Amino acid sequence: MLKCLYVKISPLVFLLAVFSAAEAQTTINAASCNVSDVQAALNKITANGTTVAVPAGSCTWTSGIAFSSAYTFTLQGQSVAATTNAQGNPGTFADSTLIIDGQSGGGGNNPVIGITLTGSSSQVVRVTGLSFKGGNVVYNGELAVGGATGQARVDHNHFININDLAISMYEPMTGVADHNIFDVPNGDVFNGIRVYNTAGDGFGDAPWTMPPGLGTGSFIFFENNTFNNGFMNDCEVGGAFVARYNTFNALAPDQNLGIQSHATGSQPRGRGCRAWEVYENTVGGGGGSIISSVGFQTAGTGVWWGNTITNTKNDIVFDEDRDNSNTYQQSSPPNGWGYCGSAQSGTLSSWDGNTSSTGYPCLDQIGRGQGDSLSGMWPQVLDALHVGLFTGVWPNEVLQPVYIWMENFSGTGSIVSVSSGENNIQANRDYYVPVSPFTGATGTGYGTYASIPTTCTTGVAYWATDQNKLYTCTATNTWTAYYTPYTYPHPLVTGTSPAPPISLSGTILNN
Repeated sequence: MLKCLYVKISPLVFLLAVFSAAEAQTTINAASCNVSDVQAALNKITANGTTVAVPAGSCTWTSGIAFSSAYTFTLQGQSVAATTNAQGNPGTFADSTLIIDGQSGGGGNNPVIGITLTGSSSQVVRVTGLSFKGGNVVYNGELAVGGATGQARVDHNHFININDLAISMYEPMTGVADHNIFDVPNGDVFNGIRVYNTAGDGFGDAPWTMPPGLGTGSFIFFENNTFNNGFMNDCEVGGAFVARYNTFNALAPDQNLGIQSHATGSQPRGRGCRAWEVYENTVGGGGGSIISSVGFQTAGTGVWWGNTITNTKNDIVFDEDRDNSNTYQQSSPPNGWGYCGSAQSGTLSSWDGNTSSTGYPCLDQIGRGQGDSLSGMWPQVLDALHVGLFTGVWPNEVLQPVYIWMENFSGTGSIVSVSSGENNIQANRDYYVPVSPFTGATGTGYGTYASIPTTCTTGVAYWATDQNKLYTCTATNTWTAYYTPYTYPHPLVTGTSPAPPISLSGTILNN
């Protein structure tokens, strides 16, 4: 007689089995590295967990790929790092899968590969193991990845002979670019990675209505990359980035090498870079000198700490472009933002705070943040609280200072240099520099938590080295937890799921 064996399976085991089957890995092999074969392989993705494998070879692409997908997938070539440096960042690359940009024309906006994420917040797209060789000018990057949601990892790629821009990563998508090499020709000002935020109307207004999100995963992260010459990045249109544990090499004397952003007023309507964190980077190796400074920040707020800086003049420059016409021309409202302060045009712009003739605080300037919602296009840009008022009104942006501490700086200039014709960016108000010994009166201090001063002036900050946490003085003699760095390595690097972005809640300590 046939007997049946009854086995009891728990609901959890059953669900795990179903989940594992649903997420089973599938590999689609592209026939070659030619654009038509890679496109054909991408078009075959029908399930999450798919890897499109691009074989070794050298292929010139005369047209690019524009690909949208709601699936989690990996686009993987065969290029690998041949050597690494002391930080574990790539030193040289074996360019086994080489894609050469052979698109015609100059000043183009067409990436070689453009990927748009259209899935849920759990969607993850990875691009790895590819070498890209630049050709004509590409303003939007040889590789462009972004979307309204989801996450992306761009890792272990080599960008050769960058001609303006290597990678474009646009938010609200979040993610990380890690273990890549960016090679820029000597003497050029081209960029490695550009970050911008396309949420809402595409002008970057939405991020300026929210807290900066420091210490959360709601940024684009650059970590453990190697940048040879050129600027690491650009950040504009409400973008937010974290640059950490990267290596920057000036390979020849007097190179442009650093970390930068664009301000509100640098283009007709788009807002400036919203927020940034820059820490634990090594800058200036390779034997060359760096022109002026490592950092050039023009908008918003952030933290800058623990970097090792050599072969440069200044550590970081803060600039207010709208003080004058030296960099950008400004049209008067309602056809533009106008100039901040009366020195340039003789009048004040109604978009600024205008507490004095300098215009302070300027819209979106260094040390300013969350404010009212703006919308529309010139000549009908308006604050949501003042419908029909197109000539501008101060959007009540709160003070959110920049904090700097523990810089290992050996340049010939200063840690901070300010470029503001109207003196609208000031220490111990808009930014705080390292101070030692620290009494709690000015600047940013650091040491063990036990050494935090019992008294403090509102606005100063203290980095507790044993807690890996920054405290700010939110009221006289009141310390409040303000910032803790996000998980390192980034969860997408370690293969864990990033937690949803949250705002840091403070713990108030009365001394």
